[in-house]
Amino acid sequence: MIELIGKPAVPGIGIGKARFLIKSYSSLTRQKIVKGQELEQRKRLESAIKRTEAELIEIKEEIEEKLGKEHALIIESHLMLLQDKSLMEEVVNRIEKELETAENAIESLIEKYHEIFKNVNDYHMRGKVHDIEDVLRRLQKNLNYPGEKEEWEGGVIIARNILPSEAAFIITKRNPEGLITELGGETYHAVILARAFGVPMVVGIEEIEDRIREGENVIVDGNQGKVILSPASYQIVNYRKIKAREERERKLLLKAMEEENKTLDGHPFRLFVNIEFPSEVEKIPKDRVNGIGLFRTEYLLLSSGKVPDEEEQVKFYSYISEGFKDITIRLFDLGAEKEIEGLPFQEEENPALGERGIRYLFSHKELLYTQLRAILIASAIHPGIRIMAPMITNVLEVKKLFLVLEDVKETLRMEGKHFREDIELGIMVEVPSIAIFIDRILRYVDFVSIGTNDLSQYVFATDRTNERVSYLCEPLEPAFLRMLSFIIKESKKRGKRVSICGEMASNPLHAAVLLGLGLEEFSSNPAMLPRVKKALISLEKDVVKRKVINSLRFSTGHEVEEYLLGEMEKIYPEVYRCVRRLYYEKNG
Repeated sequence: MIELIGKPAVPGIGIGKARFLIKSYSSLTRQKIVKGQELEQRKRLESAIKRTEAELIEIKEEIEEKLGKEHALIIESHLMLLQDKSLMEEVVNRIEKELETAENAIESLIEKYHEIFKNVNDYHMRGKVHDIEDVLRRLQKNLNYPGEKEEWEGGVIIARNILPSEAAFIITKRNPEGLITELGGETYHAVILARAFGVPMVVGIEEIEDRIREGENVIVDGNQGKVILSPASYQIVNYRKIKAREERERKLLLKAMEEENKTLDGHPFRLFVNIEFPSEVEKIPKDRVNGIGLFRTEYLLLSSGKVPDEEEQVKFYSYISEGFKDITIRLFDLGAEKEIEGLPFQEEENPALGERGIRYLFSHKELLYTQLRAILIASAIHPGIRIMAPMITNVLEVKKLFLVLEDVKETLRMEGKHFREDIELGIMVEVPSIAIFIDRILRYVDFVSIGTNDLSQYVFATDRTNERVSYLCEPLEPAFLRMLSFIIKESKKRGKRVSICGEMASNPLHAAVLLGLGLEEFSSNPAMLPRVKKALISLEKDVVKRKVINSLRFSTGHEVEEYLLGEMEKIYPEVYRCVRRLYYEKNG
């Protein structure tokens, strides 16, 4: 038994045999064909192009059916590359002029593009080589293995990097138990697709091809970012129990969604969902949530690889708003780790502190104007739409955004287009300067939503994506709780709505703490919503408030956590068991 530690990308447990996604053709012999064999190689290439095109069309249709058209746009771009005559002519020229086999001609072309793009300074231009390689690798595979059916069904797919079309094909057609990669991150297409389909995934396993053997038993723990190779029998039994228990709990927790949004002592609260893709709204029980608390619009760009035009955006915003009375649309939160091919981004030494969020939009007003126009036009049909700005730092930025919004409104009036004149404008509280100055900021905005992920990162001066220091981003640290308490109190004092849309709202214990601090609006990811609601309806707000106030006398987050868990064990054993187990899993 060997245990490898990576990064959790998609939660869940997967158990199966390791199945490698063979992508390396470095062992190809570079022997030349003889004169007269060019036609044979061209016919092989033409057949492979037809097979590849049929595969991509099948994948595209499958994704559109299961996830929606926006997910299939990356496959559409690969089809366009395959149909690019100039690209295919390069392969043919190598066959005819260099007397290379079709396989070697494709390999030479891949090497050529890597060589060209490696010296390009623009990050996004460099990234385009992966799309070209994706198409050419699929073409190469269809040359070599035209009739082979991979044994991926029920297996754990292992790869250094899973390219977009490969991920789409495997996830939608082969039902894998899990995915493990060396490369990957929050915005990788493979991660986005795996998350959408609920396939457990771990990324960041170094030297993956040397450490895992084809066919050996593997456990993927997407909750903790752990991979167990050749597990002992008892480990397989234990993880199967965890997997079965998670499924049972999921079904039981769904019943809690039918309950009224009230604590045990009768205090009402509101539950919202965070979504990334329009197609997610189909899975949300509209009659059991109060609305969409955060629509991360940047994922429209990340999944398609392009910026949707005004008409497309209006359709997206109208679609997600159907059936909801309260919808918060966040403006594109670009920069840092979220960069889009085709958009200009500067190389920055510290992207988390650089041109991101509203800063990027102010520098690229064509993006901001188009998005504001689309949101306003959609608000004419769906008056519950609200606008929220990310990464606001000071009052001047709020005033500047209001001027831009008024400018867009005036243009729409001149064009005779309808929109909601009094549409609400709010901001994300994710920068300490805003948190400290919240009493003044609230004069200018209609509502605030606390982004605890980034706020904790900036409060503790810690990169939350850096595993060596991310443990310092402890949301239960008394200093952080005091800041949250101040924001909530000041917002309520001034009659302004305040919610939390960060990961704290998706954690049952943290949600209970926030309830004790006076929070009444929680926006959670859909998967954790039933757990959060079960915790909140099983507690008494007045009791929890006293316990949270008592916990602030401690000096560390660990002490706060242990105290609250101990109190919960005595007063609310049912909630305690659920929360305690989650914490044991989190800490291994």
